[in-house]
Amino acid sequence: MNSLADLIRKYFISPIWKRTGYNWVNTIVYGVILGIAAVVVYRSVRKTGYRFGLDLFVTFAPYLVFATAVRALVDAGKYPYTYLLVSPGIYFMTMGIFAAAILSGLLIRRLSGTKVSLTVFVIGIILGGWQLALVLGMVRRPLAGLLIAVLGGAACAAVLLVRRLWPDRLAILQTRENVLVICCHLVDATVTFIGIDLYGYAEQHILPRTLIDVTGTASVMYLLKLIALPIVLYLLDRYVEDAEMNIFIKMIVMVLGLAPATRNYLRIIIAS
Repeated sequence: MNSLADLIRKYFISPIWKRTGYNWVNTIVYGVILGIAAVVVYRSVRKTGYRFGLDLFVTFAPYLVFATAVRALVDAGKYPYTYLLVSPGIYFMTMGIFAAAILSGLLIRRLSGTKVSLTVFVIGIILGGWQLALVLGMVRRPLAGLLIAVLGGAACAAVLLVRRLWPDRLAILQTRENVLVICCHLVDATVTFIGIDLYGYAEQHILPRTLIDVTGTASVMYLLKLIALPIVLYLLDRYVEDAEMNIFIKMIVMVLGLAPATRNYLRIIIAS
């Protein structure tokens, strides 16, 4: 490789078009870009007067459904395979749509007094519901979907039980947003486990793929999540003192688990 163009082609363009998944180079670069984009969006929206709170998790959920449903429809051949409609482009586009919805909500609040969160949520429901309806019309594996729901629900119930039994020893579970982040990632682990071990799908992200290859089972994802997440959440609670920034970063961490979980769940039930 003698030029920057060759490096970009090898590590960024070819993996998308050949669908070979992520590598260490594009994983790190995409992570840096995501971090920069998150800071820009956060600061830009804060300047408008919008305040980030726990309701941000609920408000963003329909946009997550929109992004993952679109991605699943790309996998099913209903939409073209383009940079904006596959990872990571689809998530940058969705973040832009979410920011635009917030700005629209601020404008509507000035004109009619309607809460910003309500406007943003309604826009998301329209977009997400539209795409999800297309996916649900293609379901071919309902039992697989039920199995994932049961196992994922059981994993989340276990987290809530632990939180209740040892409230003083596990301070990391004492905030609702932390519990939500962990539960979302355990659902992701469940979808990955079922998809790979039972239905023959492949992991695209470099670290999970390596661990799965070494252990021979995608159930190792549970261990990976339960080791990494408490560390990440502890560091955020310890060093990110701005409450709104803290919640915003946790929302991004949540999305990094729930987005692939939702997309892969939809892929499994439509057998794409």
